[in-house]
Amino acid sequence: MEHKFERKWEETAVTEDAAFAVARWAAFCLLLWLSAEDIKHREVSIRLLSALLAGSTAILPFRMAREGAGALIGVLPGVILLLAAYALPTQLGKGDGAVCTALGLLLSWERLWLSLSAAFLCAAFVSALLFLCKKAGRKTKLPFIPFLCAGYLLALRY
Repeated sequence: MEHKFERKWEETAVTEDAAFAVARWAAFCLLLWLSAEDIKHREVSIRLLSALLAGSTAILPFRMAREGAGALIGVLPGVILLLAAYALPTQLGKGDGAVCTALGLLLSWERLWLSLSAAFLCAAFVSALLFLCKKAGRKTKLPFIPFLCAGYLLALRY
């Protein structure tokens, strides 16, 4: 009898892993779309952002069942970015903080830090390159969601 239960539990775990993978790749597709909007218009659609946050929040109970309250640690960087966006409205967009919060709901805190570190490093590299090529000045604003998307893709791969 235990053998059937163990096999059923393994099947459930595989199903959960597949559901997490689908949710994470669907979030990546939304991030690509948000990135294109951020590049083109320097603002993002609240509908797409809401879809990303809703999907990320939907898998949170399953992550908490696996990881416990530690699944909520990933939300902190997003909340900090949102607070910074309200404190410095001309420097940072609220959409960047909302996307970062959604990523925190999707990824473990280790992968989130990898994602954010990669995003900030890529943004710094591109900024320096544009500055050195005299294509941008000190006050030039770059869209950040494409860098978050690139960091997220890196986190999904590793």
